[in-house]
Amino acid sequence: MSDNTTKSPFKDELSESIFRAIMQLAEIEDENEAQVIETFLQKQTRRAFDTLTYDFVTPIILAMEKEGVEFMDIFNWSQFFDACASLYEDEHYSHQLILIPFMASSAYGLPYGRLDDDVLDLLENELTAALPAEYQLRINTDILSTDHFAVSPVQMNRLVRYLVETSKPGVSTLIESDESAEDVNNLVADIRLIALVVSAPNDKEIESLDHDYEATSKLQKRLGTKLRRLLRDHYVATRIDLVMDHGAPLNQYLDMVAGAEAYTEALWMAPPFILVEAGKLFRHFALKEAIGNLKQSFDLKIDDLQVAVGAFFESPSVGCLALAEYRIGISKKGENKTVLQGVSWPVFNTDHVECQHVLERTLRLLGFDESNMKAVHDIFPIEDDDEDMMLFPTWDGELAEPQAPEMETTTPTPYTLN
Repeated sequence: MSDNTTKSPFKDELSESIFRAIMQLAEIEDENEAQVIETFLQKQTRRAFDTLTYDFVTPIILAMEKEGVEFMDIFNWSQFFDACASLYEDEHYSHQLILIPFMASSAYGLPYGRLDDDVLDLLENELTAALPAEYQLRINTDILSTDHFAVSPVQMNRLVRYLVETSKPGVSTLIESDESAEDVNNLVADIRLIALVVSAPNDKEIESLDHDYEATSKLQKRLGTKLRRLLRDHYVATRIDLVMDHGAPLNQYLDMVAGAEAYTEALWMAPPFILVEAGKLFRHFALKEAIGNLKQSFDLKIDDLQVAVGAFFESPSVGCLALAEYRIGISKKGENKTVLQGVSWPVFNTDHVECQHVLERTLRLLGFDESNMKAVHDIFPIEDDDEDMMLFPTWDGELAEPQAPEMETTTPTPYTLN
């Protein structure tokens, strides 16, 4: 007799219970019942991080893809696992990894290495005063990049556990930056990160830090203003903006281009969510710097340029065809088969139509119009992870690598999120 039973894709009952709860939640309309399942999911996921020694998240995501779950829902659940991974609980405390991103751009290299002592003192003084007395605070001394946190959820949870178990509260080198001067000198714009670990007694909810909206808003404004000033003082000729506090010029700019797309100023936000907010801001940052780089390096003004915008989709191998990002190919007018500079514009968790409108408003604000910008109507696939170079749309609708003019020795670098 043949065995018609379907083999479970999961190694353990805990992973399978998480998957079944996710699928069940999608069918529930009652808010109270949904809240019960959400609480169950949080507890089971944290239990999985505490007890399982292998990657249990990937099989759950693959099972969701096999069941035909929408790409955006998979994206949101991936963020849920990443957020749970950034919280580690021991016998006495819940330890939450917090990232403070700032966008930086400069023709002379970006901030890297150890933060200056007055920046570290500012962070320690302001945040210690803002936290309840029974909380603990660890501040990392080194500036980090997003590459430092490009790990699986299981690896992230182990990292947070390691940081707590090998350090004491206060200022110390929790994660050492491995960037060299050569690394950052090759970057014109990037997201820089300051890492903290906030520890709350287990009888307190660490999420409650965000509950006092007025106090949190004042802290973000006060700390953001001081931090931005110190960073700009120490890193001259560098443009710097913060996610926690945009500042008046950035907010005025966003008022002109953002439309219905929301940009959140935040401090006490789990890493996957704050990195999305940083990425949404960095799109504008990178595009403006790319245009500025062409002007500075090659004396090319907006009237000398043309931009083609193409839509890039996740590979059908993930189970569904979904728009992942727009890419902007910038070229000289009349040179329709080449790309001088490429900029990626990820969709993240926003509506793709509104994302397209934001990009169009941004290009118009920079000075482009119907005569030198157009959408390329085609479906382009995202490259595989092992491919080194990103491709960008040409004015003719093909794909090409960014190439500098032959008379120049400088090769433009695609502006992408790490």
